[in-house]
Amino acid sequence: METDARIEALAGDGFMPHCGIELKLDVSGGVFAEFTAGEQHKNSHGFINGGMLFTLADIAGGACISEAGKDIMSLDADFHFLRNVKSGKVFARPSIIRKGRRISVVGVSVEDEAGNLLASSTFTYYTAE
Repeated sequence: METDARIEALAGDGFMPHCGIELKLDVSGGVFAEFTAGEQHKNSHGFINGGMLFTLADIAGGACISEAGKDIMSLDADFHFLRNVKSGKVFARPSIIRKGRRISVVGVSVEDEAGNLLASSTFTYYTAE
Protein backbone atom coordinates (compact mmCIF):
# COMPACT_ATOMS: atom_id res chain seq x y z
CA MET A 1 0.00 0.00 0.00
CA GLU A 2 1.25 3.48 -0.82
CA THR A 3 1.73 6.03 1.96
CA ASP A 4 -0.95 8.73 2.12
CA ALA A 5 -2.82 10.21 5.09
CA ARG A 6 -6.19 9.13 3.63
CA ILE A 7 -4.98 5.58 3.16
CA GLU A 8 -3.28 5.49 6.57
CA ALA A 9 -6.55 6.64 8.22
CA LEU A 10 -8.12 3.32 7.13
CA ALA A 11 -5.14 1.13 8.04
CA GLY A 12 -7.01 -0.61 10.88
CA ASP A 13 -9.93 -1.69 8.69
CA GLY A 14 -10.31 -5.47 8.95
CA PHE A 15 -12.95 -5.89 6.24
CA MET A 16 -10.91 -4.39 3.40
CA PRO A 17 -8.12 -7.02 3.45
CA HIS A 18 -10.73 -9.75 4.01
CA CYS A 19 -12.29 -8.71 0.67
CA GLY A 20 -8.92 -8.34 -1.07
CA ILE A 21 -9.41 -4.60 -1.55
CA GLU A 22 -6.41 -2.28 -1.74
CA LEU A 23 -6.32 1.51 -1.65
CA LYS A 24 -3.92 3.24 -4.03
CA LEU A 25 -3.05 6.69 -5.38
CA ASP A 26 -3.60 7.68 -9.00
CA VAL A 27 -1.19 9.88 -10.94
CA SER A 28 -3.01 13.06 -9.84
CA GLY A 29 -2.83 12.09 -6.14
CA GLY A 30 -6.42 10.90 -5.87
CA VAL A 31 -7.31 7.77 -3.92
CA PHE A 32 -8.93 4.77 -5.60
CA ALA A 33 -9.72 1.21 -4.58
CA GLU A 34 -9.13 -2.02 -6.48
CA PHE A 35 -9.33 -5.79 -6.18
CA THR A 36 -8.66 -8.73 -8.45
CA ALA A 37 -11.68 -10.98 -8.91
CA GLY A 38 -11.28 -14.45 -7.44
CA GLU A 39 -13.66 -17.34 -6.91
CA GLN A 40 -14.55 -15.96 -3.46
CA HIS A 41 -15.95 -12.80 -5.11
CA LYS A 42 -18.29 -14.58 -7.55
CA ASN A 43 -22.00 -15.35 -7.35
CA SER A 44 -23.58 -18.63 -8.48
CA HIS A 45 -23.57 -17.41 -12.11
CA GLY A 46 -19.82 -16.78 -12.13
CA PHE A 47 -20.09 -12.98 -12.06
CA ILE A 48 -18.67 -10.74 -9.33
CA ASN A 49 -21.22 -10.50 -6.53
CA GLY A 50 -23.03 -7.16 -6.56
CA GLY A 51 -22.31 -6.67 -2.88
CA MET A 52 -18.60 -6.79 -3.66
CA LEU A 53 -18.95 -3.98 -6.20
CA PHE A 54 -20.94 -1.95 -3.65
CA THR A 55 -18.35 -2.59 -0.93
CA LEU A 56 -15.51 -1.54 -3.24
CA ALA A 57 -17.29 1.72 -4.07
CA ASP A 58 -18.17 2.45 -0.44
CA ILE A 59 -14.57 1.96 0.71
CA ALA A 60 -13.21 4.15 -2.11
CA GLY A 61 -15.71 6.91 -1.37
CA GLY A 62 -14.94 6.91 2.34
CA ALA A 63 -11.22 6.81 1.72
CA CYS A 64 -11.18 9.91 -0.45
CA ILE A 65 -12.65 12.04 2.38
CA SER A 66 -10.98 10.30 5.33
CA GLU A 67 -8.84 12.19 7.82
CA ALA A 68 -6.64 11.00 10.65
CA GLY A 69 -8.46 10.80 13.97
CA LYS A 70 -11.93 11.09 12.45
CA ASP A 71 -14.44 8.31 11.88
CA ILE A 72 -16.28 8.17 8.56
CA MET A 73 -19.69 6.48 8.43
CA SER A 74 -21.90 5.83 5.42
CA LEU A 75 -25.30 7.48 5.75
CA ASP A 76 -26.87 6.84 2.36
CA ALA A 77 -26.07 5.38 -1.04
CA ASP A 78 -27.57 5.45 -4.52
CA PHE A 79 -26.04 2.58 -6.49
CA HIS A 80 -26.73 1.63 -10.12
CA PHE A 81 -25.48 -1.70 -11.46
CA LEU A 82 -24.83 -1.28 -15.20
CA ARG A 83 -22.91 -4.40 -16.21
CA ASN A 84 -20.68 -7.05 -14.65
CA VAL A 85 -17.57 -9.11 -15.29
CA LYS A 86 -16.31 -12.54 -14.32
CA SER A 87 -12.59 -11.90 -13.92
CA GLY A 88 -9.81 -9.34 -13.82
CA LYS A 89 -9.14 -6.21 -11.82
CA VAL A 90 -11.99 -3.92 -10.78
CA PHE A 91 -11.48 -0.29 -9.79
CA ALA A 92 -13.59 2.21 -7.83
CA ARG A 93 -12.75 5.81 -8.61
CA PRO A 94 -14.29 8.40 -6.28
CA SER A 95 -14.77 12.11 -6.83
CA ILE A 96 -15.85 14.53 -4.12
CA ILE A 97 -19.11 16.30 -4.91
CA ARG A 98 -19.23 18.18 -1.60
CA LYS A 99 -17.02 17.89 1.46
CA GLY A 100 -18.51 19.52 4.53
CA ARG A 101 -17.34 19.53 8.13
CA ARG A 102 -19.75 16.69 9.03
CA ILE A 103 -21.60 15.65 5.85
CA SER A 104 -19.89 14.82 2.54
CA VAL A 105 -21.19 13.53 -0.78
CA VAL A 106 -18.99 11.47 -3.10
CA GLY A 107 -19.63 10.07 -6.58
CA VAL A 108 -17.97 6.73 -7.31
CA SER A 109 -17.54 4.99 -10.67
CA VAL A 110 -16.75 1.27 -10.70
CA GLU A 111 -14.85 0.09 -13.79
CA ASP A 112 -13.19 -3.02 -15.14
CA GLU A 113 -9.65 -3.20 -16.56
CA ALA A 114 -10.85 -2.10 -20.01
CA GLY A 115 -12.45 1.02 -18.56
CA ASN A 116 -16.02 -0.26 -18.95
CA LEU A 117 -18.39 1.32 -16.44
CA LEU A 118 -19.79 -1.44 -14.22
CA ALA A 119 -21.63 0.75 -11.72
CA SER A 120 -22.31 4.37 -10.92
CA SER A 121 -23.02 5.55 -7.39
CA THR A 122 -23.37 8.43 -4.99
CA PHE A 123 -22.56 8.04 -1.29
CA THR A 124 -23.30 10.36 1.63
CA TYR A 125 -20.93 10.13 4.60
CA TYR A 126 -20.93 11.47 8.13
CA THR A 127 -17.63 12.54 9.70
CA ALA A 128 -17.37 12.21 13.49
CA GLU A 129 -14.58 13.61 15.63
